[in-house]
Amino acid sequence: MKKTLILSAALLACAAYSAAPSVEKVERSYHKASKLYGRAEYFQIRNDRNSYLIYFQWTLETAKASAKVLIGMPEPVFWQGFISRDFTRLTVNGISSAGLEPKSITPFAEKGIAGIDTVYNFDGVKMNLRFFMNEASPMLFMEWRKLPGSQEELRSAELAFLVYPSYSVPNGGKRDPRYQREILTPARKIPSPANTAWVRLQKSDTTLVMYDNAFEPSNTPKAQGPCFLAIDWKGISSGKVWFGKIYCMNFRFTLDPKAEAWRFGLWETKKTMNNSEFLEYRKNNASLFQMNTDQKDGEK
Repeated sequence: MKKTLILSAALLACAAYSAAPSVEKVERSYHKASKLYGRAEYFQIRNDRNSYLIYFQWTLETAKASAKVLIGMPEPVFWQGFISRDFTRLTVNGISSAGLEPKSITPFAEKGIAGIDTVYNFDGVKMNLRFFMNEASPMLFMEWRKLPGSQEELRSAELAFLVYPSYSVPNGGKRDPRYQREILTPARKIPSPANTAWVRLQKSDTTLVMYDNAFEPSNTPKAQGPCFLAIDWKGISSGKVWFGKIYCMNFRFTLDPKAEAWRFGLWETKKTMNNSEFLEYRKNNASLFQMNTDQKDGEK
């Protein structure tokens, strides 16, 4: 109880002020020991409330797999052995971003936000991936946007996310029936299916608190606690989530190719938080978890 009170006080104190967010290119040694990886670029995006590390990891071609450029996020949640988290990828007209070389990766700081812009060319369809934080929220905002000058039409697009609720690995990363994943949205509670399954999301599921009833810090010392995803359904045709009785949850979103941009917000933290503790914190600080990305459709 004392630990919970101390953490709650620290979180509330952090919400009392804010300063401009920042971004910087940093060095890490997560992948240097492995022969499977080539070069990597790491970017720390932070404000007074949270900090995220985005990396672009070049993997080497092997006899079983082609070379890729993965978009990962090992921080704020870090677990040794799972450092190559394939956090997100976009597939446009059947072409995956993981199979492309980014045309540019550019840090920026402007209008109260800071982050990185990454330009891709999907065989004639030019797109920009923006990760950023603003000064008011502990969330990392993510936006894919069409760029002018494309030579081909965007006909289909699917976006994937890999998230870590209650980041506990009780069975060496393998499937385990002890996982009791649930998702709480404004419209409903999505319970853990009896078997592994894809569950269709509804457009009323604008925010998702992902947690585990069995694995949380109060009863599992290595558990990380819940995580949070905000969805701007404008331009998104459908979405689904995979309950796999495993440490991660997979999301797939089918995007409307006629839209100009697609936006999401993610919250993770290295602080140890029980499910009920996060729900209470979010309830008392609702404005910090809004999709107020300060971006308009006409802005890059």
